[in-house]
Amino acid sequence: MTDWHFGYQFDTPIVGESNYQKALTKSYKDPNAFRKGESAFVDVGLVYEPNNPYDKNAVAIVSTHGVLGYLSKQDAIRYRHLCEGDKDTLSVRCKIYRGNHPMYGAWVDLNLEGLSGSPQSLRKYNDASSQPAPPPLPDSSKQKISPVTMIIGALILFFLFSIVF
Repeated sequence: MTDWHFGYQFDTPIVGESNYQKALTKSYKDPNAFRKGESAFVDVGLVYEPNNPYDKNAVAIVSTHGVLGYLSKQDAIRYRHLCEGDKDTLSVRCKIYRGNHPMYGAWVDLNLEGLSGSPQSLRKYNDASSQPAPPPLPDSSKQKISPVTMIIGALILFFLFSIVF
């Protein structure tokens, strides 16, 4: 297993943590984890999952307690481009935090910001035709205000200000 460290800056978020809270909890509470404040730091492996049914480029974040989550689809492509398709498992440090939130979240010490994904890597690793489409996002919960409601509101405010001043 190759060991990489990028200065312990934890630039890359993990996705899907809500599905792996048991493993995150065990990793967070592991007696071998380094603790600082509300965070625990553990070594994890970045493992290719070419047979993943949701993403053929999937890269799992795996601790000794199991899968903690995944690199996002874009980060998985960048990571594969960085490794040039080498399937060796990479060891990095993971920051697990909870804070005031009821669920754990995690980031890995892997800097992929400089890798935008060249056209070659996108063609090589991002064949959209073989990937299932993500579910549609729900409509925004913000309500739209009609013009009539805005006019009535403006008249009420004008009336209140004229009484006060």
